[in-house]
Amino acid sequence: MLRIDGNFYDSYQDAMYYLYEYVPVGGFVIFDDYFTHPPAQRFWADWKRDQGAPEELTRIDHHSGYFRKTMEVQVDMARMHPPQDANL
Repeated sequence: MLRIDGNFYDSYQDAMYYLYEYVPVGGFVIFDDYFTHPPAQRFWADWKRDQGAPEELTRIDHHSGYFRKTMEVQVDMARMHPPQDANL
């Protein structure tokens, strides 16, 4: 199980790019605050497109969602996006 409580695009991106491969097929990934944080929603859309992930999120409550990993996806680190939440 991987539980991400990041609130920011970069937090979700870092967690998924560096930890997702440790989640076994059949394991769960939980996104806290997904449904109330647009940056998290934007990350998930990018991740699904960039990595070819087939899963859909299931709502837990007003804020959070989860998915069960259905297939092995080798993370393509070259598709990682530049930081989006930094104060430049």
